[in-house]
Amino acid sequence: MPLLARLSCLLPILFLGSCSATAGGAGEPGLANAPHREPAAIIEALEARLLSDPVHLRYRVTASGAFAAELDGMLDLSAHESQLSANGTFGDSPVSLHLAADSDSMRIESPQGAKSESTPHRLRESLAIGLVRMGVLHNLARLTGGSAPDRAGGGVREWVELREIRADTTVAPHIDWVGVRFDIHVSGTRTAEAVLWIHRTTGVPVRREQVVSFPGGSMSVVEEYDIGWASSRSEAGGQQVRHLR
Repeated sequence: MPLLARLSCLLPILFLGSCSATAGGAGEPGLANAPHREPAAIIEALEARLLSDPVHLRYRVTASGAFAAELDGMLDLSAHESQLSANGTFGDSPVSLHLAADSDSMRIESPQGAKSESTPHRLRESLAIGLVRMGVLHNLARLTGGSAPDRAGGGVREWVELREIRADTTVAPHIDWVGVRFDIHVSGTRTAEAVLWIHRTTGVPVRREQVVSFPGGSMSVVEEYDIGWASSRSEAGGQQVRHLR
């Protein structure tokens, strides 16, 4: 098996235990005034908005330790279309990844080649919930192997759960940020701990810091986000938030 293919399978095994109180449900569309909301409510509102409003997200991923990666890309979600792309290095290999889907078909371009298939029924949910609960790196690892995002056919909420959701007590990297810390459980097993930094005023995520522990080592992951979305509830017709440096 080529090295990149082995890595694309190994990372999900280390991170989530699989190569192939839960936040979610209805919530306020607005995410502002984050410091005055319960941590679990912040996560719930974020997931709800990612599932309801068109969103454009640019991100930067840096992983170090037992596995290394440097990736820049974007995630677009809307009612009938989804896109996920990345460029950079995954392990020691350069990669260029792209997923594009509409209501009918999905195309994946990866180091394994290009392929098209029917769009999974819960693709947007798997991308949105996966972003909040696991970070974007896991589904990028899936793409390097030519696979669709995890649980794109359904069941992502039951498969990956956030537990011990709490306010982070460390010093924030920026005065305008508040942290929500949680443990990540996959199929009932704790796999990682993460803190998601939220902008105090807008309530949007700006940075994620995550440590994945397993026998023999650990992997540290930092994801930085630059998010903008349009909402029919916004008088201006949309909101653009810039935080990525």
